Amino acid sequence: MKTSGLIGFPVILLLVLVNFACTSGDNQPLLPTISGMPGDLIIVINKAELDTRIGDEFRRVFEEPYQVLPQYEPVFDVIQVPHNAFGNVMKSQRNIIIVDLSPKYQESKIIVQKDIWAKPQLVLNMNARDDDAFIRLFKDNEKRIINLLENIERQRLMDTYKKNLDGKILETLKHKYHLSLLIPKGYQIKQEADDFVWIGQDVSTSILGVLVYQYEYSDTNTFTKEYLIKMRNRYAGKYVPGEIEGSYMITEQEYGPFFSQYKLRGERYVAELRGLWKMEKGISMGGPFVSITTLDEKRNKIVTAEGFVFAAGQKKRNYLRQVEAIVLSLEIP
Repeated sequence: MKTSGLIGFPVILLLVLVNFACTSGDNQPLLPTISGMPGDLIIVINKAELDTRIGDEFRRVFEEPYQVLPQYEPVFDVIQVPHNAFGNVMKSQRNIIIVDLSPKYQESKIIVQKDIWAKPQLVLNMNARDDDAFIRLFKDNEKRIINLLENIERQRLMDTYKKNLDGKILETLKHKYHLSLLIPKGYQIKQEADDFVWIGQDVSTSILGVLVYQYEYSDTNTFTKEYLIKMRNRYAGKYVPGEIEGSYMITEQEYGPFFSQYKLRGERYVAELRGLWKMEKGISMGGPFVSITTLDEKRNKIVTAEGFVFAAGQKKRNYLRQVEAIVLSLEIP
C-alpha cells in the first residue's frame, strides 16, 4: 500500500492526471458513469502481443490469488480487448490499461489519466518500443500499478459511502468511541459495550461485519502480530457468538494471518492483520478479515477497526474490499 517517489528509477512513471470532461452551461460534467463490475480490468492489447511474454507478465500479476481468501479469486478480472474493438462501450469501463508498442517510443512511459471517457475512471497508457522494453517497464512498476488500481477501487467505495452515511451510527462512533468510520446506510449496531461495537449488514446469504474495540495502551509489544491476534481472539471470543450456544469467533492461524505496518493516508501509523476467521465449538463458519490497529495518543488507547465477511459458497473478494474501505476510512479526531 505504500508508494514511493520515482526519482532515480531508470523507467519513469508519469502521473499525468487529465480531465477531458465536456461541460454544460451550468458547468456540470457530461461524462457518463463508469461501467463494468468492481475488480474488472480492461487491457487493450492485440492477441498477437498477448500471446507473448507480455501476456505471461499480465497473468502473473493480475491473476495472482487475492490475499487471504479461502478460495481462489484473482486480484483483478482481466478482459482483453484488441485495439480495433476498443470502441465507446469499452471506453466507459472503470479500469483500463492501453498497451502501445512502437519504435517511435525512445523512452518507456506510463501515463496515468483520470476520467477520460467516464467517471470515476482510471486509464493507464503503457508505451514502449518493443516487447523487451515493455516487460522491463511493467516489472519495474507492477507494484505501483496494483496500488493505483486498488486505491481507486477503494476510493470509489468511500465516495459512495460518503453520499449515504448512517448518521446515527456516525454519532455513536464519534461520541462513545471517539473515532469516525464511513458506515453507509444498511448497517446496524449488533453488539455494543464500553470498549467494543459490532456493526453489521446482512445481505441475502452473506454477512458483512465491522468490529471496533479499544483498550489501554500499556505494553510496548502491542504492535506485534502475536499480541494483536491475542487481543482479536479476546474481543471476538467475548462479543461475536456463533449460531450454536457456546460457540464464538476466533482467528484461523494455520494459514496466516499476514502482518504489515504502514502509515494510513501517509499520516497515522497502523499495524494491519489480514487473515481468516472461524467459529470455535460451533457449526462450520468462517471467512476473511482485515484489521488495522493504531494508538489514540490523547486517550492512551489502542484502537482496532476490523472488517470481516461470511459468504458461504460465494465469491468474497469484492465483499472484502467493501469492508476494507470502511476500515481504512478510520479517523481519530
